[in-house]
Amino acid sequence: MYKIPDMECRVVHGTANPEGWAYEQPALDLLAKVGFDGSFRDVEIRCPATDGNPLMEVFRAPRLQRCCCTLAELPTTLKEVWAARRQTIARLEAGETPPIFDGKWTWARVDKPFFDVEGQ
Repeated sequence: MYKIPDMECRVVHGTANPEGWAYEQPALDLLAKVGFDGSFRDVEIRCPATDGNPLMEVFRAPRLQRCCCTLAELPTTLKEVWAARRQTIARLEAGETPPIFDGKWTWARVDKPFFDVEGQ
């Protein structure tokens, strides 16, 4: 948890990995803003579509876009996200290029920085 004074809130950050995940960078990130008054809104879920190291795939692997849910919906949404992630990886392996819409969410690559990471 960390404090964001300008936004009058604290951000609670959680991570999740499947069993046997070999990387330091998590497979899933969860973020929730909790107001200083105790108010709470949605949980944001962030997830790259890769079985590789998410840190090394940051500009190659598409990422889940704009996925939020209530705390009550979180267990179900996490299962849906994980299934959509697997399907997105399979579609990538079959040659499809991002952005990929899975019926509920879009998976897209992040914009490259002002320099080209791959030296091209």
